[in-house]
Amino acid sequence: MIALIFGIAGISRVRKNKATNKKTSIAGTILGALAIAGGIWGMVIVFTAVDQLGTDLNNIGDDFENYSNCIENADTPEEISACD
Repeated sequence: MIALIFGIAGISRVRKNKATNKKTSIAGTILGALAIAGGIWGMVIVFTAVDQLGTDLNNIGDDFENYSNCIENADTPEEISACD
């Protein structure tokens, strides 16, 4: 964020002929914008992964509960084998 702000400020100073670092200001602006976009993209990936983890853990819990119920209700070895 700061790179973007300073890059834009640098470009403004170049336009007013108060500075001569046009290429550096442009590079800072571009890199700052890329960093912000990359940060947002990274947060989307992390939040998606955490959401998927929660879903997977719920599914595992449901599968284990179903398996436990099947084992508890099974009377014969064949019924126990069928629980797998």
